[in-house]
Amino acid sequence: YWPHLPKVDGHQTFSPDGTRLLTDRYPDRFYEQTIQLYSERGLESEFGPFVPEARYFGPTRCDLHPRWDETGRYISFDSTHDGGRAVYLLDLEQS
Repeated sequence: YWPHLPKVDGHQTFSPDGTRLLTDRYPDRFYEQTIQLYSERGLESEFGPFVPEARYFGPTRCDLHPRWDETGRYISFDSTHDGGRAVYLLDLEQS
């Protein structure tokens, strides 16, 4: 929708009020994954990098799949960066 959005694949979702876009990035060559938050002005925030343990490379990787709560204040995401699969919560007002 906005010309400055990344030209890479990821899991995108609009905020509940439709003013921001959240996306994750697939692992780069260093296996780092990030979550990016965009507005119509461009990139607002980037969270990460989240780097999984080697056992989660390749077919067992864990995509972040970021998602909003209904208020738009919190983002939850899946990750293996702490050594196991878990769901994490980011408070955008505290970040």
